[in-house]
Amino acid sequence: MKLANIIQKGLYWPLCRAYARRLGDRPADANLRFLCGFQFWHLNHRWPNFVQPRSFSEQVWSLQLHGRDPRLTIISDKLRVRDYVASKAGNEYLVPLYWSGGDPDEIPFNELPQRFMLKTNHGCGFLLAVNEKASLDRESAKSQLREWLGVNYCRDVFLGIAWAYRNIPPKILVEALLEENGKPPTDYKFWCFGGRVECISLHFDRFTNHSTLSFDRDFEPGGMHFDLPTYQGTSSALRITGQWYFWPKH
Repeated sequence: MKLANIIQKGLYWPLCRAYARRLGDRPADANLRFLCGFQFWHLNHRWPNFVQPRSFSEQVWSLQLHGRDPRLTIISDKLRVRDYVASKAGNEYLVPLYWSGGDPDEIPFNELPQRFMLKTNHGCGFLLAVNEKASLDRESAKSQLREWLGVNYCRDVFLGIAWAYRNIPPKILVEALLEENGKPPTDYKFWCFGGRVECISLHFDRFTNHSTLSFDRDFEPGGMHFDLPTYQGTSSALRITGQWYFWPKH
């Protein structure tokens, strides 16, 4: 297993990234689809069809490989997407933004509240939750932010196919820390195909004991599976469109 991981991360992934960099902003060709097919097969135990995707996973992979709509870059940029959301829904739906910029040394720590979120705008998982400003190691935090700012989340990560992140200028955001009963709020993800919501996934305790639940568009359980535990709560409820949904169902 150790040798397989070395081959995967030390040879196979860099090969895919190198070929994807050659294509630049062009959609994936047959060679890149073939290379990525091995990773899909490893994860899903079947060979994919990225040209005529049928399953949920194939749809997501196909979008990464072929989708080149400039709006994908906008909605993947955690800073620029704020203007997009404001134009569609209104400023009141934005998480309060305390500061943004490109240099960690310019973060106005002394002016920030006691609790906040440090993140960058150009990738996944590039965030630090600050629960108590007084205990924050500022130099360590700034060092981590510099490291993240130096990463291109498309060209440098995994297979190099997350094109939506490729052309995002890296920036730092300092936002309000959102909580529900002392925990991160439940994360609702609405999965749309052909312009309509088909699936909904809920993500609980994202920074500690991350687990999920999924529903179809009629709020019936199942259909989507993640490489994460299924939420095991017995008394939780979800309020959508004025109705309460309990799990497990009674």
